[in-house]
Amino acid sequence: MLDQVRMPDWKQCEGEVADRKFSLERYLGSSETAAVFLTQFASGRAAIKLKPAGQVQADELVERWNRNAALHHRHLAGILAAGTCTLNAMTLAYLVVEYAEENLAEVLRDRPLTTDEAREMLLPVADALAYLHGQGLVHGSLKPSNILAVGDTVKISCDEVSAGDPAADIRALGATLVQALTQQPATGGQEPTVDALPLPFREIAQNCLHDDPRLRWSADKIAARLRSLEQSASDVPASAAPIPKPMTRKLRPRHYVAAVALVVVAAAIVGGLVMHRTSAPEPSAREPVRPAPAPVPTSPAPSRPSAMPKAAPPVPSDLEAEPRHGTPPAQDGITRRVLPEIPAEARSTIHGTARVFIKVTVDSEGGVTEAALEPGGSPYFGRLAMEAARHWRFDPVNGASPRRWILRFEITRTDTRVVPRREAPE
Repeated sequence: MLDQVRMPDWKQCEGEVADRKFSLERYLGSSETAAVFLTQFASGRAAIKLKPAGQVQADELVERWNRNAALHHRHLAGILAAGTCTLNAMTLAYLVVEYAEENLAEVLRDRPLTTDEAREMLLPVADALAYLHGQGLVHGSLKPSNILAVGDTVKISCDEVSAGDPAADIRALGATLVQALTQQPATGGQEPTVDALPLPFREIAQNCLHDDPRLRWSADKIAARLRSLEQSASDVPASAAPIPKPMTRKLRPRHYVAAVALVVVAAAIVGGLVMHRTSAPEPSAREPVRPAPAPVPTSPAPSRPSAMPKAAPPVPSDLEAEPRHGTPPAQDGITRRVLPEIPAEARSTIHGTARVFIKVTVDSEGGVTEAALEPGGSPYFGRLAMEAARHWRFDPVNGASPRRWILRFEITRTDTRVVPRREAPE
């Protein structure tokens, strides 16, 4: 039995190769029954889930995963490969899936979704469920940790997909919607938490959580309801249409953990704040601090983003002044600082100071070649800080080996500050 299998020290498996094909590059997290690592596939970064099992059970898992790999929908996370292997004398079933930068559970550790974000999450999920239900299948494990941001697209995992009752998926969708808007779980359609939701989410949640499964809405009906509301909004004359709220960029964390499945509760999604780093002097106000540049679009923007909203401009701080004419260059080796763009709605959830630490690698020309979030910080604010850190510039040093810096971002409700510290060469 699986519960009799002694789980290995997964962290020690970094650097191993599964099935002579997939390198376990970085340990991302584990549950009582499985572990997830970063790996590489022909298409780029991927995640590999390893599940100890007896040979018979492993073969059954791989057979189901291979069947699910044949499912194709824009909002289903793709299964790239599956098989069995032996690692440290242990039989494992493995699953390689698309790499997801974030899942909804990680976001909800920091804050609830806005109504705009909830709508942009709910419609793709309903579409994916409608596709599965039309195939005579169910997701079977719908919850925030299995709703993923893969690139710019919201997707749901599919390795637990099997035959079952669609009404159970709909109930899970209603509970997920309530949790997304309130950060509180829901158990029934008429409880106070549900009744307090804004329309149309109150109506949708109540009809998803109905005690009688026969009276629950179908996924098709939920999707149709959301689209009818969008169409109604688009019919409002421009002069009468409300000004939309600023959107946050798609929700991404530093780690992929639940992107693969579905039973993995990753240690990597713990959003505690790091407090133990050594302080360094604050950057000089004479040096430029610029908001991260917006990405250049490569194709026409869609009428409705399918991942999560774009960030609002950062709250101004005393660090954002341009240098005075004739000011000498920085003396600490940093020629350009960039602050993360923090949406006002996200700032309002902060109590005290949120600290995240970004480790950057700098080449001889002074450019940042790598940026990584150190363990322990908030995934949401960490992702925003990493985007900003990639645009920092340092003094060029001809022929120098890569330099490493730690950038400590301190984010409050009203301000963002950064404390850089260079790591000593190894």
